[in-house]
Amino acid sequence: MNYPPGLDVLFKQGKVGVSFFFVLSGFIMVYNYYAWFKHDTKRFKDFGRARFARVFPMYVLALLLVTPFYEAGFALILWNKL
Repeated sequence: MNYPPGLDVLFKQGKVGVSFFFVLSGFIMVYNYYAWFKHDTKRFKDFGRARFARVFPMYVLALLLVTPFYEAGFALILWNKL
């Protein structure tokens, strides 16, 4: 595939961006929660609840948005095989 000049290197090295995202998000989590776990891990339950409350709603939203399209596509595949 032909990419615009100068952007081909960026697009071909997209996996580096994913790695950078994971390192950066790990840094942000340590920065935000370091004080919670500095001396003990008694607040781990609070941490787990906070992470769950932040991440789980997006999974549910994505599931609700994607499922109808997936089901429609799956039904079309089955219909075409009949």
